[in-house]
Amino acid sequence: FFQAEDGIRDYDVTGVQTCALPISTKSMNKRFHQITPWIIFISLSLIWGSSFILMKRGLEVFTSNQTGALRISLAFIFTAIIGFRRFRNLKKEDLQSLILVGLLGSGFPYFLLPLSISRLDSSIVGVLGATVPLFTLVIGVIGFKLAYKRYQLWGVLIGLAGTALLLLPNTQTGWSGQLIYGSYALIASICYGTCINIIHSKLRHLDSVTITLISLGFVGVPCIVFLFATGLVETIQTQPGDRKSTRLNSSHVVISYAVFSWKKKKKHNH
Repeated sequence: FFQAEDGIRDYDVTGVQTCALPISTKSMNKRFHQITPWIIFISLSLIWGSSFILMKRGLEVFTSNQTGALRISLAFIFTAIIGFRRFRNLKKEDLQSLILVGLLGSGFPYFLLPLSISRLDSSIVGVLGATVPLFTLVIGVIGFKLAYKRYQLWGVLIGLAGTALLLLPNTQTGWSGQLIYGSYALIASICYGTCINIIHSKLRHLDSVTITLISLGFVGVPCIVFLFATGLVETIQTQPGDRKSTRLNSSHVVISYAVFSWKKKKKHNH
């Protein structure tokens, strides 16, 4: 038997369908759920890529430290608004791991990447930032004893070769500038890779919103204090360019975390 919109369909004794079966709503929903992860993946890829452009725009009016602190502060405030109840999930045994996730997943990278972009083209920094999966695998194998396959090793070697090519000097920065400021982006990728492995090995019992909120709290609050101490509010009020840059970064953070939250909602519903 088949459930259709206008009743029950069945087969006769010969196995021939007695009436046409309309397209099942269940089948359509299944197909939609299959493509949803790809929609989210593409959306997050666009958001991730645009972040480097927005950091470059922010550096036109803010210092690299202010840009990093502003992004962390906005991320923490927005996450606290949508998930403030998750603070009750904090347990003493998770405290050390969450602090490390906050520092390695947000604190250090959010300050290192603007510093790198201040001297290098944002597209180069973006490609260097794409080495996160590479370092995630290397750190997982070396530091967390994770298993790996031979083709993954070849992928690491190819990725390292491509990274070395990106660090070759150009006419603007020279050897020292390209290596130093490029290394900031690589250190940020190493931090991200370590953070991912910590979450995988130590915090799998916590949901993503809880991890994000509590870990951001350890770096978000100090960043908010830092922004007030550096007179950022007064600067935004007096310079229209600063307000525009702040709106762009705010919109980026809100959209990225909205997509992230929607993804989590869909996951929990299924």
